[in-house]
Amino acid sequence: MPSSISYTFKIKFLGFLVFHKPLTLRVFRFRKWSSFLRILSCRYSILFFLLSFSFFSVEAQSSIGLKGQINNLGSPLVIKRDLFSKTQGEILNPGFGIFFDLVLNEKWALQPELLYQEQRQSYLLTGTDIAINISVMEYLRVPLLFKYNMPFKNFSLIGLAGPYGGYALSLKSGETNQNLDLTSYRRLSFSENDVRRLDFGVLLGFGIEKIIANKLKTKLTFRYNFGMLDIMKDNLSTFYNRGYSLDMGFMVPLSIFKKQKASDQKSNNSKHSSRL
Repeated sequence: MPSSISYTFKIKFLGFLVFHKPLTLRVFRFRKWSSFLRILSCRYSILFFLLSFSFFSVEAQSSIGLKGQINNLGSPLVIKRDLFSKTQGEILNPGFGIFFDLVLNEKWALQPELLYQEQRQSYLLTGTDIAINISVMEYLRVPLLFKYNMPFKNFSLIGLAGPYGGYALSLKSGETNQNLDLTSYRRLSFSENDVRRLDFGVLLGFGIEKIIANKLKTKLTFRYNFGMLDIMKDNLSTFYNRGYSLDMGFMVPLSIFKKQKASDQKSNNSKHSSRL
């Protein structure tokens, strides 16, 4: 278990990320509280991700990894919005992020993640045969998942479940034709189009893990994103961030970084002794 001194350092360091002096001074320069809240929401998403890692003891089996994904999460129609626009076929969108696999015991682990996800949806506008609007949103999401592990001889089956919080970074829209010859995107205002930045929901998934090289493990998971907040503020339409994703990641044990640090320290000590 980490010592009380290390916990104190972590708390002070994480607090600095959100409450350091330059940010505090800037609070009073905002004319609108919404600007301040947008910054805090993004910062708190990252802080939540770091806190979930820092307050758990790191066992030898705990790992850190990088992942990529494709998802079919859509985006609401905000330009020329009406109730009779037709949704076109699904668009597969990219995403990527970093995650920790914090081992609690032989069966259970905690998996906090920090993800960037792009969401797109195409709409055939009412009264036209060719005019298509493509709506795009970019999200920063922080899932906190519990992982159940079922080990077999050469691989492990895993189940995932837990909440997530999200913050929309941008909202864009573009128009094209049925051949998807896109002209250009333009950035839109969330407030003017009655779209909420904040999002929360539940993630459920299952997958497989396998060691493919010395201390290198790969993970393939299928997950469903169940958004619980209607991100549209008005009563014209509703939109929930719901859809599936296929994720693939690679991870290495956190212990290798400790060993490397110890090796570097030993090497430095040897060089210092030789000079003496």
